[in-house]
Amino acid sequence: MQSPLQHLLTEISGRVNPSECTTIATAAAEAARHCLEVPSFADVAAVLLATNVQVCAADEEHVLSCKQRGTAAFGRAQYKQAAQLFSEATRYCDELSSTDYGAVLAARLYCNRALCLTKMQPPRLQEALQDSSAAIACDPTFPKAWYRRACAARALGTVAGPAAGQQLAVAESEEAGRGLVAAASLAAGQDVAQDQPFAHALTKEGRRQVCATCMARLADVAAPFYCRHCPMPSYCSAACRAADPYHQPGGAECGRPWAALLPAEALAALRLARRMAALGERHPAAQQVAALGTHFQELDPSDAAQLAALAAVTHATWQRAVLESAAARAAAGQLPGGGAAHAGSAAGEEAGEEAEEALLSCVTVEAVLSALCRFQINGLAVVPSQRRGSEDRLALALYPVASLMNHSCLPNVAVRFEGSKLIVRTVEAVPAGQPLLHCYGPQAGEMTTPQRQRLLRAQYYFTCRCRACSPAPVQLESPAAAGLKCPSFGGSDGSAGRCAGAVQPPCSVAAGVLHRYQLSAGTGACTACGARLVMDRWQEQQLPELQAAAEAQAAAVAALAQQDRQQQQAGPAAGAAVQQAIRTLRQCLRQRQQHLHPHNLLLGSTHDALAHAWHLAGNHEAAAQHLRHSLAILAHSYPPASTAVAFQQRQLAETLRLAAAAASAATAAAAEAFLCEARQADEAAEAVLQLHFGPEARDR
Repeated sequence: MQSPLQHLLTEISGRVNPSECTTIATAAAEAARHCLEVPSFADVAAVLLATNVQVCAADEEHVLSCKQRGTAAFGRAQYKQAAQLFSEATRYCDELSSTDYGAVLAARLYCNRALCLTKMQPPRLQEALQDSSAAIACDPTFPKAWYRRACAARALGTVAGPAAGQQLAVAESEEAGRGLVAAASLAAGQDVAQDQPFAHALTKEGRRQVCATCMARLADVAAPFYCRHCPMPSYCSAACRAADPYHQPGGAECGRPWAALLPAEALAALRLARRMAALGERHPAAQQVAALGTHFQELDPSDAAQLAALAAVTHATWQRAVLESAAARAAAGQLPGGGAAHAGSAAGEEAGEEAEEALLSCVTVEAVLSALCRFQINGLAVVPSQRRGSEDRLALALYPVASLMNHSCLPNVAVRFEGSKLIVRTVEAVPAGQPLLHCYGPQAGEMTTPQRQRLLRAQYYFTCRCRACSPAPVQLESPAAAGLKCPSFGGSDGSAGRCAGAVQPPCSVAAGVLHRYQLSAGTGACTACGARLVMDRWQEQQLPELQAAAEAQAAAVAALAQQDRQQQQAGPAAGAAVQQAIRTLRQCLRQRQQHLHPHNLLLGSTHDALAHAWHLAGNHEAAAQHLRHSLAILAHSYPPASTAVAFQQRQLAETLRLAAAAASAATAAAAEAFLCEARQADEAAEAVLQLHFGPEARDR
């Protein structure tokens, strides 16, 4: 069922005439006109701009409750819990209110939290200093705040770190256009560039996990800060709160849910358009971003209409939010700071809000649509260090340096994120003058060449001809990763005399049957001996059994995930459910081994699932055996020095250590063998992860 916003976008895009929208300007103008004509827009806008939505507005009752519970926790010497409760109180406290439920109360909350921080072991003195300063900013007449700051400053020391130098240049080539090249020879395992986002927006997951300004992990922060007027953005420090270029207390994004309810790409595009308008077209950074392609004319007409509709709704909502916030300030008849206690910070906030109002005539629907298209081509997903999937995206950001790097499915650089900072690191030696190549999507090994090329054409509008996608005689990936056994294989043990080639059916195959992703039609012939697939056998026996195996594995994995959650909450997992999952997965493995090539990645996924099941059952030796099988399959599909293989090696090492710990005294030799194998796996993984991530590899 569509949400009201999705229904509105569909209705607007349905009114846009694709044949008339040959340019971004015409598409944006037509979508904007229809946006205001659609009756449901007013209803959706009312929801997006409401100022009384729970968790978007201050809550006096909640603040007082948290303060009371925090004081009680402090009295029990539960300093961490008390700090968390005072943090929750500051989040929902309106510091800008002219009532007692405002700056004076906020000063007490910051001061209380500062005291908790100094009592922790070890003391969090830097954060206590920030809290004391925040309390003074709220109420300069509060003596305890000055005392707390003096105590923290007296005990505190600071450390500064070095900055990386620039070792790259921009060059043009006929084949790839503009891109980054090495200005001098670069060694493997070297950080060669750092970059901050030109514009960004946090995802729903990111808003819970990272600072809205610098994207530092909030889990590492004992004393987070929040907007002084609403609870929506979270910050790691008072400095980041003051430096937020988008969210101003009382401004268009403050206390209104539109910035959280619209898709992250829409908010990021609006912010990009706002920043480019604020800098002006002659600014070098704005010129560099403007030079990035939009590929609007290559979009499918229905996709173009959807993007135009999203741009129109985003632009119209932002305009209304700016006008409403300006009207609210005018009606209040006072500066956003709300009194002498905030005069120092109020001037900066007022300047930020007035600057946003000045952009109303400069930021057009066309600019927002252009920014949406640029983000589609050049935006990067900011991900945590231990990424698990696309759902782990913390933010969508546009990085000027990264946007200049061209693509390869076998890249010579890797990127990592330290907060919002993007770091480019070489994973192989790059001679002077050679391009730095980053992977835009799945790397070689994760998808077949046709799958990768189809995805890159659809999203980035080019046909990849990198080393991994080049035709024979260079063959860097095996079709076995998504293939069936050769029809003449005749068995499952790989014994001599049987063909070890692979075959893919001459028809499209749904995701999960032969590969994680959908497969387009293959040749139907063995890659080694040319023997052809028997279509009757494929359709009547192999396909149904493989479909059943895929469904059975999905159900077993879901059951294991539930048991995993129960184990985390209440100790060892329930035996019956785990044993049933093991039986199901073993049957699934037998079915897949009967039909799939021994190096097919889906076999590896079944071994992974069985390893997880045996781990929950407490049989770590059995879990390690399945991880060995999975690792062998990954090693056949992925290129050397692959992080996918390294992370699997690290998981195997952890499981082997558990197996060694569980071994009895009578099997001391076996335990030592497990530990020896674990050390070897750890060393192999560490070498690869250091290459990709540097000294921080152990934390990943």
